Formats: sequence, C-alpha cells, structure tokens
Amino acid sequence: RDAVHWDTLNGQKPVLSVKDFETSKRNLDGEGYEGGVRDPHIVRSPDGNKFYLIATDLSIYNRGLVQGGDKWGLSQSAGSQYIVVWESENLADWSNPQYRKINRDDAGCTWAPESFYDKEKDAYMVFWSSRTKADWLQRVYRCYTEDFVTFTEPEVYIEAENSVIDATIIEHDDMYYRFTKNESSTYIYEEKCDSLSGDFTLVNSYRLDGKRAHQVTGYEGPTAFKLNGEEKWCLVMDNFGDPKPELNMIQGCNPYITNDIADGKFTHGKNFIKDDVTFRHGTILPITLKEYEALRAKYGVHSEEEGELTVSLDFEDNLEGAGTAVATGDTAYGEGVNGGKAVRLQGNYLQITQDKNGNNPLAYLATEGNQKGSTVSFAVKYAGDVQSGDGSWLFFASANNAQSWGSESYMALIHHKGDNVVMAERYGNGKAGNNRPKAPVAGVTKEEWYHVTATFGKEYTVLYINGKRMRSVASQGVDFSVLGNNPYMYLGYANWGSGEFSDVWLDGFRLYDYVLDDSAVLAGYKNVMGK
Repeated sequence: RDAVHWDTLNGQKPVLSVKDFETSKRNLDGEGYEGGVRDPHIVRSPDGNKFYLIATDLSIYNRGLVQGGDKWGLSQSAGSQYIVVWESENLADWSNPQYRKINRDDAGCTWAPESFYDKEKDAYMVFWSSRTKADWLQRVYRCYTEDFVTFTEPEVYIEAENSVIDATIIEHDDMYYRFTKNESSTYIYEEKCDSLSGDFTLVNSYRLDGKRAHQVTGYEGPTAFKLNGEEKWCLVMDNFGDPKPELNMIQGCNPYITNDIADGKFTHGKNFIKDDVTFRHGTILPITLKEYEALRAKYGVHSEEEGELTVSLDFEDNLEGAGTAVATGDTAYGEGVNGGKAVRLQGNYLQITQDKNGNNPLAYLATEGNQKGSTVSFAVKYAGDVQSGDGSWLFFASANNAQSWGSESYMALIHHKGDNVVMAERYGNGKAGNNRPKAPVAGVTKEEWYHVTATFGKEYTVLYINGKRMRSVASQGVDFSVLGNNPYMYLGYANWGSGEFSDVWLDGFRLYDYVLDDSAVLAGYKNVMGK
C-alpha cells in the first residue's frame, strides 16, 4: 500500500515454475531449456488488460549436475538463447510457460530480460544482457514483438568500452529514463532521452545519498517505479555482495527515493526487507485495488504475527457469546444485520470484561501488543442523536481513569458529529500527532447499517469502512503501554469526565489479538453483513 511494507504471498512457496516442464527437450549445450528461471520482469499492456512476464532461462544448479566445473562461466559461454514467457489477465492466474528464442546464434547467454512498450513502434521492446563468442564484451541487446510469440532479429541496444548489463527504463513527461549497470565497477548510472531509439545522455546530477554513481558500487538489477499518488520515484537496486553499513546498504534490494526523476538525486529510503526474505532482481509496478485483492485472495498472505478471534458478540442470546459483556443500564435488543439481533446503546454502555479464555481481552497488549496489535470490527446503525461530547463513541479502551485534556491515553472509534466522519483515535499521554485516520460516511443515514474495522498495529493505525481500507497513518510512537496492565474496554461509552455516551445499534462485534490484513478484513465484513 505504501511501497514500504510488503506482504509475502503463498507462504513463500512458488507460484510459477518451469521444473520438469518439457524436460525431454532440455539441452545444456547452448540451445533448448535450462530447467530453471530467474530475474522476472512484468509489463502491463497499453490497454491495461493483460500482463506479460518474461524471465531468464537459467539453472546454475542443473548445469552443475550435468557439467560441473565453472558453472557461471559455462552459463555465460553456453547458456540458453531463450527466455521464458507467461501471460495473465489479472496477475493471479497465469498461462503455462512458453520458451521463445530471441538471441543471436552466437550468443553465450540471455540474461535479465525486460520489456517496455514503445509507442513509436506500437510494439514491445524486449531487451536483455548478453555476450557473444566473438569478444565476450557484455552488451544490452533488443528486439521487438507485438504478441510475445514472434520477435524481430536481435540488435545491439547499449554498448560501451566496458561491459554493461541489467538495464531498466521508466517514462515520465514524455521522457525516458534508463538505468544501467556498469560492469567494470559494478555501479548503476542514469541516462535520459525522448525516444527509446534515440541517443541517451547521462543525467549528470544523478546522485545516491550525495555520492556519484561510481562511488556507490556493488549494485545490479535495478528497477524503478513511481509511488502511487505522490510525485516521488523509487529506484530499487540489488546489492549482490555483503552488507555495507557505511553506505546504508543491506544485502539484496535497497530502495532509493527522489522527488525529481529528471534531477536524479536519490536518498536511501526505508528498507522493506523482512528478516526471513531477501528480495533480489525483480519488478515493482503499480496495480489496481481489484488486482491487489485478487492476489491476496488467490495466494493468501504469509504472516509471522498470527493470532485468534478472542471476543465475538452477535447478541443472538442477548449478551451471551465468545466473551463476556456487562451491560450498564437497561439494554434493548432489536433486529440486527443479516436477520439476527442487535443491541441498542442509548445513554448506557457495554463493558467487555473477559475474552473467550477468561482473560482481560486487552491485557496482552502490555507485554505483547507492541508486536501483535489488535483489530476491532462491528456493524453500526444510528438510532438517535449524539448524546454528549464531540461524537458517538462506538469503541473505547483505556486504563481505569477518567480522561483529561492534554494527557489523555486511549484507543477508540468515534463517529464525529461535526463533519460526519468515522475516526480511529489513538492517544498516549496527550500525544497523537496525525494519528487520527478519518473516513467520511456522509452517505450513511439513520436506520442504515454499515461496517467498521480498525487495526491498531505497532507502526500503523488503519481504518476500514464496509471492508475497504480508507485511511492508514503512522502510530508515531504511541504504543499500548498507555492502556496499563488491566485495560477497560467499552462499547457506546468513553470515560471523559462523568462519561460520554451514544445512541446506536451495534451488531457482530469482533476483537482479534493481532492485526488483520486487508483480505481478512474484507472476509470479516462479508461474513457479518451476509454479503
């Protein structure tokens, strides 16, 4: 969502493979199939309805089994002249792999292929790194295709006195920016041109953390993308060697950010590498929400921070359910969502005292909360006007003390009457910063149910309406210790002064002892609302 925090799909298991595909045709003497694949690159078609994924046909492991010796040297001198091609319409479902010969007959290898749609030629320009048996100088070659089935004859695209490899291209304001690895010193440089077939010139202002390109060595496999909704660009490069703390370089992918791709002054960004995954040469591209949800639904999200549903109240048998709720004042019940019951909170409130295991539902936050966080969700319908204060308090959790202006400590969900928005609030000793994500619900009227979810995580507070992510803000150092070791949790009430109340119907209350991801939030919304 933010180009910083990434989720690994499918439990880190393969989603695409060429293992055992047409193994009878595998030939490790320079033609045929290697039985391996690496360096994937994805391009979206101009109409946005199709994707092509191409990759290097290479298996160092298989070469070692068959030939032994200098596996890397043999791969460069007698490697495949093919690429592997997949097609998809949604990024989740892919065709079978196809092998396409695109390189010269005297080429030693076909590495790190990428493709870019050339508007001038109305075709895809496919380009890759290779060396021939004539001089072993590494160059970038290219060819053209309209369908990734037939290709034009290969030609030299980038060459220099020394070897060059691993080119990538991004377009902005009718200008093409190209990043290429200088193999002699293993650094990435930037060029620009208004045509893919024109003469590219160096971007002389290009810097990485203030250093010239040749001063920051050890990178290869660049990819570049524009951040959604921002005038910022990210250049991701693969440090193939050891970490270099003095240059802020970790092993694997390192992100660099600029506010001006034409100026090319990049600053090392926040690393998005997880401890158990080292991302290498690949592609990053913007996708739609529909594509995002389809991927998560298809493959599932790998998470180390799993937990359980600890409180579940549907009010079918009044206050009985998974978790114990104590009513303060008279409690009325009526028709809820999906044909069930709901509870009305009208100047009274519910206090959730125990989870399904008999424990204080939020006490774990004092010790584990900084890692696991919490998720709260329920359906709500307004029955009357706001009773007191600034809005209708839907959910409120705090230590056992009345709140005071300037030193308040709590996490909550409130319908703010002033501008008709739902807010997820999170305060610690008066500190909040911008930690109040809002989502407008102007279309919601009385007697109409809608669904709210908030995730209170270590680093982010996220607000969802009807299963859709609406806002996400940083926690800004407000952790869960402010709730104390014995937190109080209320529905329809906040402990400001003598108390602030609401007049609402609630149904399908859920409390999880971890942060749900987007797909789980959507599934929970559909389940409670009967969608």
